[in-house]
Amino acid sequence: IIAALQWLVKDAQPGDSLFLHYSGHGGQLPDDNGDEEDGYDETLVPVDYATAGQIRDDTIFKIIVAPLRENVRLTCVMDCCHSGTILDLPYEFSANDGGVNELQSGGGAMAPNSAFSLAAAIAFVAEVVRDIFAPGAEVQKTIKFVSKALQ
Repeated sequence: IIAALQWLVKDAQPGDSLFLHYSGHGGQLPDDNGDEEDGYDETLVPVDYATAGQIRDDTIFKIIVAPLRENVRLTCVMDCCHSGTILDLPYEFSANDGGVNELQSGGGAMAPNSAFSLAAAIAFVAEVVRDIFAPGAEVQKTIKFVSKALQ
């Protein structure tokens, strides 16, 4: 699942429209970094969760939301339990009678996500940028080797 999420966004350019559909199990785990108002991270539960673990909302945000460039549209349909805030976005849609009626009458049907933290979102984006631009260990070894060879 993680490889597929990375593939989806890796070459996204302004003007692109991306679509993600997940139908499967969703869950919750105790929040591991203090960014959840309710104390729980929402998760995707892959078939190999017993050995690989569940995929936390923080990880999903870092993989498919934070790296998106301006003017890239990402539409996600998450057909699983606890999916209302699984992308850690500032707004959420509730498919209850009120939300569906508002949508059918032409309203926006989006409500503020009270658990959204702009500070946490900025921290995640900063972490993604750092990871993108920080050379890995193999690159560091190659740079040191080439530097020594040129001396």
